[in-house]
Amino acid sequence: MKGLKHGIYEIYWQSGGSSLAAVGFDREGNNWMAPVNWTSGVTIDWDGVSAYKLLIENDYSVKTKGIKSVHPKVKLTTK
Repeated sequence: MKGLKHGIYEIYWQSGGSSLAAVGFDREGNNWMAPVNWTSGVTIDWDGVSAYKLLIENDYSVKTKGIKSVHPKVKLTTK
């Protein structure tokens, strides 16, 4: 998988259900994901994913700590 933005996603599994996951990319541009309910850590295996939805984008061009919500119901709390 390539092309996803850094951020927090809801990942939908082909086997059913979903997980929240941090998503980023490596030096070669391959997207990795780290579902918060996994203990095995990071993976680049997207074969079991049926869909995904970006909830919070880590946009490095935004001056407010680089984080912006892309979901209308997600409220950001900053210090």
